[in-house]
Amino acid sequence: MVVCITYPLPYYIVDKIIYMKGLILQSSYRYPGLIISGTSTDVGKTFVTAHLSKWLQEQQIDVFPWKPAQSGTVIGDPGADSYLLKNIGQLPHQENEICSYTFPEPVAPELAAKLNQVEFTKKMLIDRANLLFNNYPLILVEGAGGVASPLCTDFFIVHLAEELNLPIILIADAKLGTISHTLTAISFIRSHGVDVAGVILNGFDSNSEGKLFLSDDDLLNLGDLSQQNNAEMIQRYSNVPILAKIAKVEPKVALMSDWSSLGVKVMNILSN
Repeated sequence: MVVCITYPLPYYIVDKIIYMKGLILQSSYRYPGLIISGTSTDVGKTFVTAHLSKWLQEQQIDVFPWKPAQSGTVIGDPGADSYLLKNIGQLPHQENEICSYTFPEPVAPELAAKLNQVEFTKKMLIDRANLLFNNYPLILVEGAGGVASPLCTDFFIVHLAEELNLPIILIADAKLGTISHTLTAISFIRSHGVDVAGVILNGFDSNSEGKLFLSDDDLLNLGDLSQQNNAEMIQRYSNVPILAKIAKVEPKVALMSDWSSLGVKVMNILSN
């Protein structure tokens, strides 16, 4: 017998359980995680991953943010992605648990590993991912660089998504040129049979002081025609939903409640 009960929104699903405000409602299916990648480096992957991780934890979901590799930094550097993931997410884990490989040279991880004579293979990454999946109900995987940046020999972040059967959320710059960059990245991801679950545009100029997430109406108030129209055009030409439009606010500080709309969208992606 199946009993159907209607619950008020928002709700989200993880680990075969539907949650709402931390309360278990009913069973369902889910992806074991997703990959947060970008059209390039420095587009906001770590910022989004860290804050989503923190928001999910506040919903009593045991989530682990994992970055396979980072370069151009060292463990303990306040600017390191591993440091930001740990401290923004308020995680008890060590940085070298959050990020499997750290290299000081600011180059692609494949080249950095060769320069440091470190063994770094596809099998090692997949084994690490499977270990995490066995220990955590939900994994947020943050890519290194863009979707076509080599992690190790002949293995990009898109290949990791393909191997693990995870969808990708693509983060792109909000400025002029992003339509071509984003559509090209989406086409590349899809050519590997990987689902692009959504796009987040980051770095909008904002006239709304302190406002991090922008609405369509907010875009109309921007003086930049490109920024006013990029989101609509990317969604129309790719048929991929725009999950969020994030303003360039310094420092980027938002209440966790501000992340609820994006957080619920992410959990609904994981429930499909």
